[in-house]
Amino acid sequence: PRGVISLDSNALLRWLAADALPPEDAPQVEAVARLLAASEESVFMGLVVLAEVVWTARDRMGFGRAEVAAAVRALLE
Repeated sequence: PRGVISLDSNALLRWLAADALPPEDAPQVEAVARLLAASEESVFMGLVVLAEVVWTARDRMGFGRAEVAAAVRALLE
C-alpha cells in the first residue's frame, strides 16, 4: 500500500473551478483530477475541508446549490 493522499481546500477549489482558471493553473488541476480518478489511491478529505469547499464555492465563487451538490457527489464517488 502506498498510503493516503490528503487534499486541501485550495486544491479542490482549483479542480472545481477549472474552467475559470488561467492556463498556468492547468497542471495543478490535472494533478488533482488524476488523484481523484486513480482507483488504487486513497484520497482523504477532512470535513473541515469539505465545509470550506462548499462555503467558498457557494458564497465566494457563485456556484449554485446544484453545482456544488454535483461536485460533492463526484468527490465522494
